[in-house]
Amino acid sequence: MNKRLVYLIGVGIVVIAAIAGGLWWWQAGFNAPEPVPRYRPAVQTPLTTDDPNIKAFLIVLQLGSGEDLLRVVRHYLQSAPQADFYQMIAPEGVILALRAATFSDPAKLPQRLRQRLDAWPTITRAGRHGPYTLYRLER
Repeated sequence: MNKRLVYLIGVGIVVIAAIAGGLWWWQAGFNAPEPVPRYRPAVQTPLTTDDPNIKAFLIVLQLGSGEDLLRVVRHYLQSAPQADFYQMIAPEGVILALRAATFSDPAKLPQRLRQRLDAWPTITRAGRHGPYTLYRLER
């Protein structure tokens, strides 16, 4: 009986360890961090504005194959210096990021910045990210 008890305890420990290892492996697969998008800011140009307190930038992005433009813009905004206005141009489209505290609507932009958007008559809200409201510019 003593050998049988030691054997059952050993088998129990192995089964519990196997279940715990499987659960850890399964859970780790769901909590893996999302991979960083592949892109490169090719051009980062500050824009002149009517108000010297407003920071505005033109960003030209080169995206990796298969990357989503909005995902790349959100990642860029996390790592970029805080500005009030970003116009981001990529082959996949054009995104406008406005700090909501400064500009609640693209129609309230200063004249010089509003002129930059004349080439894109359709401005569609694409979501929010942190303090920014994102808009998709379309022709």
